[in-house]
Amino acid sequence: MELVGVFAVYLLAGEIGLGCSFYKRKRIPVWPAAGVALAAMLLFGYRIWPAVAMAAFIVNFLPASRISLRPESLWATRLVR
Repeated sequence: MELVGVFAVYLLAGEIGLGCSFYKRKRIPVWPAAGVALAAMLLFGYRIWPAVAMAAFIVNFLPASRISLRPESLWATRLVR
C-alpha cells in the first residue's frame, strides 16, 4: 500500500511541477516530486524505489498519456468526431 501511495503522490507532485514550468515545459524552477521522493525514501527506506522510479518515468517520458486524459481534450475529441 505504501508503494501505491508514494506512486500517486509523486505523480501529483510531478504534475504540479510541470504546471509551474516556463517556455514549453523545458524550464522548471521547482520540482516538488524530488521532495516527495526524498521524504518517501527517508520514511519508508529503499524498498520504495520502484514506485518512485515508475512514477518518474511516467511523469517525464510519457506526456501524451497525461495530456490525453484531461477532460477538455476528451471533449475536444468528441466534438471533432
